[in-house]
Amino acid sequence: MSVAHIDSAALSVKLVPRRSTFKKAIVKIVFFVLGRGLQSASKHDRTIQQEVATWPENTVVLFKVLPDSPRMAFQKTSTGRIHYLGTRVPEEQATITVAFKNIECAFLMLTAQVGTAQAYSEHRMAVRGDLVLALSIIRCLNVIERYLFPGFIARGILRRLPAIPFWRRHGLRLWIYVLGIAFGI
Repeated sequence: MSVAHIDSAALSVKLVPRRSTFKKAIVKIVFFVLGRGLQSASKHDRTIQQEVATWPENTVVLFKVLPDSPRMAFQKTSTGRIHYLGTRVPEEQATITVAFKNIECAFLMLTAQVGTAQAYSEHRMAVRGDLVLALSIIRCLNVIERYLFPGFIARGILRRLPAIPFWRRHGLRLWIYVLGIAFGI
């Protein structure tokens, strides 16, 4: 029997996770679309306006991906609307923070492969702050997802589709895609 020589340097190879720049880019784009879409819909949709009316003034909501990946923030203004703040909001300024565990979890949820309820129940995201306010934010997200996604995708990620009349849904969807996302109107 021969004894094989094992190199100790070969056993101590560091495994570094690969960078997923594609997924980071997609998450950044979806955060932008979601933020601008919420800003636009808060001016025109009664359901979102009623939800936002219950929030304290100057509430800042921060969505981020752990550990140091994309983020997005929006704020309730004094007029009762949502204003998209972008990506450079410090965490200390946030009233409520929704943190995705990693880029994979954020990618699955933001690309409509997993719904909000399923992502939360599978511990793919965590919420820091007032839970009642977080549920109100989730209801607003459900409405904006109904506008942004076609029916066959929305049925897969939402437990119950928000009741929005056909012409209103498609008219506001067109408004959000053409003017809301591009110009923040």
